[in-house]
Amino acid sequence: MIVTNTSLLEFSGIDMRFPGVHALKNVSFEVKEGEVHALLGANGAGKSTLIKILARVYQQTDGEIFLNGKSLNSASAQNIRQHGIDFIFQELELVSSFTVAQNVLLGDEVTKGALLNRREMSKKAQETLDQLIPGFIDARSLARDLTVAQQQLVCIARSLYRNPKILVLDEPTSRLSSSEVDALFSVIDRLKKERNITAIYISHRLEEIYRIADTLTVLRDGEKVVTCKVNEITTKEIIRSMMGKEIDVTKKMENLAPGYGEKPALEVRGLSDGKTFGPIDFDVFKGEVFCITGAVGSGKTELIETIFGLRKAASGTLKINGKSWVPKSPLHAKNKKLSLVPEDRRLNGLVYDFSVRKNISLVSLKKLSRFGFVVNVKKEKEVA
Repeated sequence: MIVTNTSLLEFSGIDMRFPGVHALKNVSFEVKEGEVHALLGANGAGKSTLIKILARVYQQTDGEIFLNGKSLNSASAQNIRQHGIDFIFQELELVSSFTVAQNVLLGDEVTKGALLNRREMSKKAQETLDQLIPGFIDARSLARDLTVAQQQLVCIARSLYRNPKILVLDEPTSRLSSSEVDALFSVIDRLKKERNITAIYISHRLEEIYRIADTLTVLRDGEKVVTCKVNEITTKEIIRSMMGKEIDVTKKMENLAPGYGEKPALEVRGLSDGKTFGPIDFDVFKGEVFCITGAVGSGKTELIETIFGLRKAASGTLKINGKSWVPKSPLHAKNKKLSLVPEDRRLNGLVYDFSVRKNISLVSLKKLSRFGFVVNVKKEKEVA
């Protein structure tokens, strides 16, 4: 790894205004060649806006971006990758009906005459995938048949195949298990040593920043607060820079909900789907945030889907507020005041052809409809 003092990428006085919102305010900092530069900030700090400006999805209101001293202002979203910059966004950019190989080599297809050379594409894609986790993903599989974590790794593999000078990773580990994170970081370390790649790394996980980054920049409310070496700043100082105040991360939760710990709101006993999880027992109390975690394939998603009625339980019992309950369907769960935010929000959580208003009101169609099928638009607007 060779981190030089050469400025490879420079953000100079970047300003971005949307109607009624001043998203970025005179943001300036440099990214050195060969370093992993972490970009930190709370939600709404301006991180994603800045990255979308770099990707030329947005055109900044003022300021300039320089790559090797040359302005990128005339670059477009269509040709930014020709400048050696590639992006791994939070939203998975895959064609679900394509194979993994087709997705990894999207835009870089191998042809034989007028046809795709599928064998060669599968070989190249498999070699790239195996740099991450050998044998974990078959390049011949369809993208839609993969888990969300595997889909994330396919997006990462595609960027690795393109061999960029600068790799921008936006929350790349949010869907990955600890072993998958280890594999990704090993690849980044190797790319730094072998190719002197430069990376911009966006994450909320401070332990990852100390592990992978050389330098960090903190944004708060659209302004740059600090840029420094990672080994020159403490966790408390990072949190204070992000939040604008001291946060005691060791302080115990206070003002618990009335009745907390008295009677379980949800009781799970011996629950199993007969395949991926269980039998399992636990209680969830009123006002409690109950965390279920595990590696890919551990059964955590299947457990939640079973409780919500998306899957059928093979054995076990459930109680809600002390009363026995058998989840028959998501509608049945909804009527019991259960709600589910699915693992893949893009695929299962939203109807992208619908407006925000219609998406919000989808779960209340029965209340909002007249005569069973005509939606009361006035009520729909009030709900949304």
